[in-house]
Amino acid sequence: MVAMSRPIRLSVLAFLVAGLAFGIWLICYRTPIAAPPTLVDPSDVDPVVAQLVASTVGEIKRSPRRPDVRARLAMIYHANGMPTLAQTTYEQTAMLDRLNPRYPYHLALLRADQGDVVAAIELIDHAISLQPTYAPSHWRRGFWLLDLERLDEAERSFRQAAQLDPKHSAPQVGLARIALQRKQYSQAAESLKQIIAVDPASPSAPYLRQLQGSAQRHLGPNPTTQIALAQARGQGPIWSDPWQDEISQYRTGYRAAIEGADQLTMTGQAPLAITRLRQLLESHPNDETALNYLADAYFVNRQWDQGRRVLEQCIAAHPGSYAAHLNLSRAHQVGGDFVAALDHAQRSVAINPAFGPGHIQVAQLHVLNKDYALAVEPFTTGINTGSGDPEVRIALGQVYLELRQWEQASRLFQQAIRAAPHLATGYTGLARAKAELGALQDAQAMLRIARQVNPREPTIDTVTHRLQQLQESGPNLENE
Repeated sequence: MVAMSRPIRLSVLAFLVAGLAFGIWLICYRTPIAAPPTLVDPSDVDPVVAQLVASTVGEIKRSPRRPDVRARLAMIYHANGMPTLAQTTYEQTAMLDRLNPRYPYHLALLRADQGDVVAAIELIDHAISLQPTYAPSHWRRGFWLLDLERLDEAERSFRQAAQLDPKHSAPQVGLARIALQRKQYSQAAESLKQIIAVDPASPSAPYLRQLQGSAQRHLGPNPTTQIALAQARGQGPIWSDPWQDEISQYRTGYRAAIEGADQLTMTGQAPLAITRLRQLLESHPNDETALNYLADAYFVNRQWDQGRRVLEQCIAAHPGSYAAHLNLSRAHQVGGDFVAALDHAQRSVAINPAFGPGHIQVAQLHVLNKDYALAVEPFTTGINTGSGDPEVRIALGQVYLELRQWEQASRLFQQAIRAAPHLATGYTGLARAKAELGALQDAQAMLRIARQVNPREPTIDTVTHRLQQLQESGPNLENE
């Protein structure tokens, strides 16, 4: 057999490669591709969002095999609250570009938001196989594995993320959470202390303090435990993730704009929020949500009369707006008109009896009017309809103190302390109830903790004085 020369071998190899490429091209470009999913009824969607969807779908129809355009449509759906359409579009995009890790990554975020953590992990695994050096993929995988209590796997993911991005706090927090679940409380508390110290003003700091307080609570009585929980209620972590930010940029339309304006109010930019909301109301003059947000911005800016007028406009246009009645009640309360405040609070409750804050507002107004017996039922209803705020339990406990129902007060204060050990009023209230029940040593112990938590708490002196009276006069002292 005659050996093939090197030039001939290279020519044959080039021909084979070209043939293979042509075959792939034929398979890909002759295979029909599904049309992108579209809005069933565009009138159900914000007009700006509907127009953006329509223009992007039109672009896809002109270039059906461009994955970047189809990915843009998926992110538009994802960012504007249409998960089913987003999922289908992401899946189509991933079929067009199987090597891009962003598409399974975005799908993983979507499935996790829908509560399907197992599917999210499978998708993130695929994204990692395509791009193993993107740190957020690893720490997100770690948190999802934590949800499934697969601690060893989660730990490996967090350590990989920390190796890829040592300055990012998410993997360190993940490792601290693992230490908590393994009951390694000292390790968890120290780790969280160090993470918080790097950036105490971080948007994630309240969440981190909650974890820190949870760890320290297991290490025994310590005032730092109470202080660590001071800003913890209801806030989750906020961490940088460039791929997730790609989705957020497509959130648009009127609803996105008014929510953005409300964010300005919450971040101390009320004057700018007022300007933005007034501009938005030019095109939607009686929008209920925008009017409530505008009133709130006026109140934050201490423009009470303007805020009340806006709420009156809202109620005139939307008599069934329980939120506007509740907000107007609070505005009248600030102005000292408790009669009008109670009237609007009761209207809010009548419109939506399942809304706990309305009941709580009614109860607080009864307290301000010193109608303590009338406050018990709405406070109780507010708690039973979902208010987990420990301060509501403290407020009801104080009502029971006024009614001299010491056992009920003691029970409420104990519940509040378990939920929020950083609130000194929980300990002083429990100290008063214990003292009246004759448990003077327990009362003294509660006062000591209250002083540790907040030495400036004004109720400490009042309860201390009452405890001294009971100690000096004995058990026969008539309750004052």
